Order: sequence, then structure tokens, then C-alpha cells
Amino acid sequence: MSAPESRTFLLEIGCEELPDRMIVPALEHLGREFELLAARERLGEVVREPELAGTPRRLALRARGLKPRQEDREVQVLGPRAGANRRGGSVWPSGAGSRGSLRRMSSPPIFRP
Repeated sequence: MSAPESRTFLLEIGCEELPDRMIVPALEHLGREFELLAARERLGEVVREPELAGTPRRLALRARGLKPRQEDREVQVLGPRAGANRRGGSVWPSGAGSRGSLRRMSSPPIFRP
């Protein structure tokens, strides 16, 4: 198997019939958005291959340099106050993780004039 740096990533999107005049702008937009997404998600230094392929029913992009896995990161997410869910059976926010993984943190007081 080849090294991860030399692997080629292929993104192929099937779509409804696109008018001919819209294929090139759609491919350019796909390329720009892919590069922005790869940078935002820390997927490595993406090297997009020069040609983008498209037909009225298919858009395709090839790239190299994607990491096989994102780097780990820790994100602090503010949730409800610690005792907010003790009274009723309200639903715990799904993005907050499991209750066991949460920890109580102090925050600076909010200044209100």
C-alpha cells in the first residue's frame, strides 16, 4: 500500500441534470469549498489536482495530502448550569456529551451596568 502522502482522495458527486453553462462554475465552487473545509477541519495541506471533472450529472475532484485522521482537540462548550436538569425530565443537550464527562467550571462574573 502506498504512503498516506501519495494517496489520492476522490470526491465524486452525482446530481440532477446541470445545464452546460453551470458545470464549470460548480466545479470551481466545489474546489474552493473543499480547500476551505480541509483547512477548517485540519485535514492537512491539501494539494488539489489541476483538473476538475464534470458532466451534467456528475462533479468530481481529486486531491492529495489529506491526513488519514484529524488531530485531537479539546473544545470547551458552555452548557446549562450544573443543577438545571435535576427537577424535571428535560432532555440533556446532545452536544454536551455524557454527564459523566462533564465537569463544573467557574466563570468570571458578568458585568452589567
